[in-house]
Amino acid sequence: AALVLDERYVSNPFAGLMCGASFISPDTVVTAAHCVEGLRPSGVDIVVGSINLLPAEVERLAVRNIRVHPGRRGGTALYDVAAIQLVVPPSVPVTPIDLVGPADAPLWEPGDTARFTGWGQDEQGQPISRLQEAEAPIVADPDCKARYGEFFRGRTMLCVGDLSPGGGDVSPCFGDSGGPLTVLDGGRPVLVGLVLGGYRCGDPNYPAAITEVEAVRPILRPYVDPDTVPGLVQD
Repeated sequence: AALVLDERYVSNPFAGLMCGASFISPDTVVTAAHCVEGLRPSGVDIVVGSINLLPAEVERLAVRNIRVHPGRRGGTALYDVAAIQLVVPPSVPVTPIDLVGPADAPLWEPGDTARFTGWGQDEQGQPISRLQEAEAPIVADPDCKARYGEFFRGRTMLCVGDLSPGGGDVSPCFGDSGGPLTVLDGGRPVLVGLVLGGYRCGDPNYPAAITEVEAVRPILRPYVDPDTVPGLVQD
C-alpha cells in the first residue's frame, strides 16, 4: 500500500506520495511513525489496488485512526512504527502479510537475503510511479553499529545492505520509508522490518536502517486479530 496526502490537498496519488505501508489485517496497515507524526487521520489516505500510481486507477481509503507506538520518542529512531486503521476495508482483494515471530528467527540471520519494495526515488533522485523492488543481505548488528554508532539500536533495529568489498549500492531511498522488508518462509512472505532510513541512498558503506518488526510485534498483534481490542491511545 501507499501512504499519500488526502485527496483534498493533492488529487494525484503519485504527486501526494509520502511513504510505503503494508496491510497486516483487512482494515489496518503498518508504516513508519515518522511518516505520520503531527498528522491527523483526515490528512492522509491509503492507496491500494495497483503497483502503478499513474494512471491513478487506484482505490483511496480514508483513515479513522493513527496509532503511534507508545514507546516512540520524536527525533529518535526508536520504535518508529505506527498502525493506521481504515474507515472501511478496501473493495479490491488484499492479502495481509504475516508478521515475523520468534519461530521465524532463522529466516533473517546475517547474510540472509531480504526484499524491500517502494515507490521512492531512484538513483537519479527522481520519483517513480511504478512500484520497485530489490534484494540485499541482512547485516550483522555489530557491523551496522560500527557504521551508525549510537543511532543504531540493535534491540529494535536491523540493517540490510551489501558491505562486502565492491558490494552493491542497492538501498531504499526517499519515499520508501515505512515500506516492507520481507523474507520468504517457503513461498510465504513474512514482514521482518519497516524501512526507517539511512545515511545516504545507495551508499555501499552505510546499509539501510530498518525497524525490527519482532521488537514491535506485541503492539501490532491486536490489529491482526479482529477479536482483540487494541489498547487505548496514549499521548
